[in-house]
Amino acid sequence: MKIFSYNLTEKCPYSLLKIGYVVVAIVWCISMLSCRKQEILPAQVRNENTRAVDFNVQLPGHTEAVSTYAITENEENAIHTVNVLAFKVTNKGLENESETFAYSVTGTSISTPDAANSAGKSFKAGLKIDNDNNYRFVVLANVSEQLNGITINEGERKEAVMAKLAFSKMGQWNATSVTNYDAFPMWGETEPAVITANTTALNSIAMVRSLARIDVVLKETAVSNFRLSSVSLVNSYAEGLIAPLSNNFNGNTVTSESMPSAAQRNVSPVTYQVLSPGKSLQQEIYAFESPKSSLQPNQTTGTELIIGGRYKGSAVDTYYRIAFMDGSGNAIPLLRNYKYSVNITAVGGAGYASISNAQNNIPINMEVELKQLDDGGLNVISTDGQYLLALSTDQAEVGAASGQVIPIRISSLGAPWYAYRDPKDAGWISVATEMDPASGKWSLLIYINSSNLGVSRPRTGKITVRLGDANTTIGRISKTITITQRNTN
Repeated sequence: MKIFSYNLTEKCPYSLLKIGYVVVAIVWCISMLSCRKQEILPAQVRNENTRAVDFNVQLPGHTEAVSTYAITENEENAIHTVNVLAFKVTNKGLENESETFAYSVTGTSISTPDAANSAGKSFKAGLKIDNDNNYRFVVLANVSEQLNGITINEGERKEAVMAKLAFSKMGQWNATSVTNYDAFPMWGETEPAVITANTTALNSIAMVRSLARIDVVLKETAVSNFRLSSVSLVNSYAEGLIAPLSNNFNGNTVTSESMPSAAQRNVSPVTYQVLSPGKSLQQEIYAFESPKSSLQPNQTTGTELIIGGRYKGSAVDTYYRIAFMDGSGNAIPLLRNYKYSVNITAVGGAGYASISNAQNNIPINMEVELKQLDDGGLNVISTDGQYLLALSTDQAEVGAASGQVIPIRISSLGAPWYAYRDPKDAGWISVATEMDPASGKWSLLIYINSSNLGVSRPRTGKITVRLGDANTTIGRISKTITITQRNTN
């Protein structure tokens, strides 16, 4: 990524003014006065005017299950590089509020504070001290190489900047093994904040993975007469935006696809082979976002699957077309940060003779159940096979001020959920629930009721979430949410 900025007060380096090179130096200085061009990575603001600030991020899709597939949650959650883009917020809270690009820094000291929780990461960044202005900080993970080819102008509006942050990959995303994989692009951002000489940390940030994950599983009801051989993505894309557009993201939830104009496509099917015993393909297919399919034969709008396999012991593969649809049979787009579980529940006969034949005709002879889980909204997932409890996060860190509200999305299957605080925290934490009328999704609201400013150390509180109600516990699944309130803002 490159930045063009203007600095009329910067002096020309006098070390260049040597005999024989005076003219060259003057020309160079004039060009600097008109337009100084510098690499934004690893461009930093001046050290004497910065504050080392801690960032804590929660990554998508954390689950406690032990994986035996190509990669695991550890690799899905890996952060190799971090870039932070700072946007100056003008007229904060007013109707004419705007955000413009100010500077960029590189994250350092990337770590996993809790080895048992690969979804929680931290890093440091040197942020410019500015007591008079608010800044929003956009965090981009694992995209340093892609950013090198993008030019940003100082003062450019945030919407324009985000629309040009694209990345591409033809064919399969590399998820071969725990030692051979490509780290996943991710995005997150802070609320506007003023950075002072006393700022030590910013509130936790939920990250959003820029790709969708697709798992295909042959259920026990179909395993007796069918064996999986391959899964192919057809009409798939090879380019996407690192971050969703603002009107396609609501809180922690991706609501629609965000794609570059004239996004690149894969010119042929992207095929994944299924190893014996041919029952599943999990944590191997990662795809760019796509509009929904038209569901017509030979459609080219949206990404679909072609399942290859052998019916009733056949010696040859036949192929089955699968579109992404909701429970009402309506086509749905392929969205970033979602996990799509395609469960094959029944196979009633042979499929088409080739991938192209399946693609050009209506689906036949295969029944599937599609489950889609928004990893951005539900990062911590516990299940015992009968019940499921999913939370957007199980930890949050806030500043010392009172009056803060922490929303945490919670969902459950098989039974309702219930949350309560630890009695020892009654003096500074309270909880309530809230339903979003648009989506029907429930959240837990955690209220910080007292200040912790100026005391000797941060404090932590605990909130338990379990299945059941105030008087009854259902099943054995429960989660503890840890709230940390710093002693500084």
